[in-house]
Amino acid sequence: CSAAERRRVRLALLEQCEKCGEPADQMPRSILRAVAKAMAAPGSGVRPAVMLGLVKVAPAYEDAEGRSDLRDLMEEALAPQPAALACAKSWLPGILLVVWIFMAPGLYCPLAGWSFLEAMYFGVMVVSSIGAPDLVPPPELQVLTVAYVLAGAALLAWTV
Repeated sequence: CSAAERRRVRLALLEQCEKCGEPADQMPRSILRAVAKAMAAPGSGVRPAVMLGLVKVAPAYEDAEGRSDLRDLMEEALAPQPAALACAKSWLPGILLVVWIFMAPGLYCPLAGWSFLEAMYFGVMVVSSIGAPDLVPPPELQVLTVAYVLAGAALLAWTV
């Protein structure tokens, strides 16, 4: 859930606790359900799935009397989750590097007349900065090879 949704839910729960005369550190489940029902209405600024999830996990934060500490519930149950792109940032460079290495056969097989294994060998050796002195592309592919090497080096630096 977003930070804005967290604020809206927290304020609504605090307001409801005040109306009912209940302390926020001992909020009964009835308050949570009342707020969840009110916030399920369109235009509340909180997605229904957020409130449904909060109601589902609330029993895990209840004491023997069925009361929850609002602070614990908000910090744990509605902790902001990283967005999909933030999660992808860790593995995206590696995937792009592998895709870039696999582009070598796509480029050098038809243009230089190499086999798939030769082109893969060249791609791995060049991008990893080891070099492939035994396999040299034709002079007419020199500009393409320089661009391939520079882009591969940039991807490798981004990955590491």
